[in-house]
Amino acid sequence: MEIQKNILSLLFCSLLLCVALTANAQDSKWSLKADYGIQKSFMVSADNEYADEWHDSFNRKDVFGFQKGFNVEYKITNTRFIGGGLSCATNYAIHSYYSATIKIGDLKTRHFSRFYQLYYKKGLFKSNMLFLLAGMTLCREKVQNLSIKDNSISLYNDSFKLVPGILLGAEYYFARKGKFEIGISSKVYWQIFDGLLDNISLSPVVKYNF
Repeated sequence: MEIQKNILSLLFCSLLLCVALTANAQDSKWSLKADYGIQKSFMVSADNEYADEWHDSFNRKDVFGFQKGFNVEYKITNTRFIGGGLSCATNYAIHSYYSATIKIGDLKTRHFSRFYQLYYKKGLFKSNMLFLLAGMTLCREKVQNLSIKDNSISLYNDSFKLVPGILLGAEYYFARKGKFEIGISSKVYWQIFDGLLDNISLSPVVKYNF
């Protein structure tokens, strides 16, 4: 698991290095994008609390959370691009628990998803304002849960293996000034093997053209 994570991080750093080496070129075709917005996760449960006579388990997370991403793009033509990068989605929950021996107030747990992505993007019009994109992803999830048993509190983390997925999205840029572009980005993530809808996001996006 750790080796896979290091390899993916190395590939992402290599992309950034390629941008840095060509950024000063007169006709550089590289660009860097950053986005931060809201998302809805279909991999978390809004009411998944479990209790029996031996212990209580708190697995609930808010289905709405935040997502941020960084991507590098290379311009093939004026309307066609390839890109790759990383998006991270986080869903939180606040737990409270009170008994004769245990008192917990406003304890936060989270569900964290990391999407490594590679995609192809194409503009629909010559104005280069509206784009559609499609690609492949690798997703790793880390889940933090709370358990109470025998008057003791356990906060444990589960990390899952990389899961391949499909990415579909759209971007609309409504403002350009100098080398900067500002717009709106929406993305949808699916898991391939399970056929499950994973995540939907909507966020402002800022793009810098080198």
